[in-house]
Amino acid sequence: MPTVQSPVIQHPEELSGLLGIPFSREQLAAITAPLAPGVIVAGAGTGKTTVMAARVVWLVGTGQVSPDQVLGLTFTRKAALELSQRVDQALLAAGLADGRDADEAGRPEVLTYDSFAGRLLADGLRIGVEADQRLIADATRFRLASQAVLSSGAALPGVAGRWQPRTPRLACSTRIRTACPRSNLTGAGP
Repeated sequence: MPTVQSPVIQHPEELSGLLGIPFSREQLAAITAPLAPGVIVAGAGTGKTTVMAARVVWLVGTGQVSPDQVLGLTFTRKAALELSQRVDQALLAAGLADGRDADEAGRPEVLTYDSFAGRLLADGLRIGVEADQRLIADATRFRLASQAVLSSGAALPGVAGRWQPRTPRLACSTRIRTACPRSNLTGAGP
């Protein structure tokens, strides 16, 4: 069981000094909100990543969680890397991390949603699915959908316009269409 350290931060105002960032009242409210799921809605460049990193510092620094109890999820690998770096830097700046090797246990986990889902599937028995399951990528989903449409032989209202053959190659065999379905289809996706 992870060890939660004694509180080293007592008041929200201490965060600005520890991290060298002048947080607004709204940002401090988001950072110091009760320990519960939450959502931050704000436009580009408003400091969402900084606020999320400061929230980790707040939760760890007030003794509510240990760093390895933190899971950050985001949509892209680029955003996950940025958030992970910001969290690491913020914990170091606040004196809540010692800068050990990045692969060591005890650090917050920041992943994409797809990566997290892949880990859940890899630990299949823990979530009640067979361990040999895997996520499929966009290209595979498109291929499977196109195979289903092409092999159905049925009229598919609303779909037909997007899945029509470009050229008279419609006469080619099903085996060829299955091997390279995009070559015979228009449209960029399902």
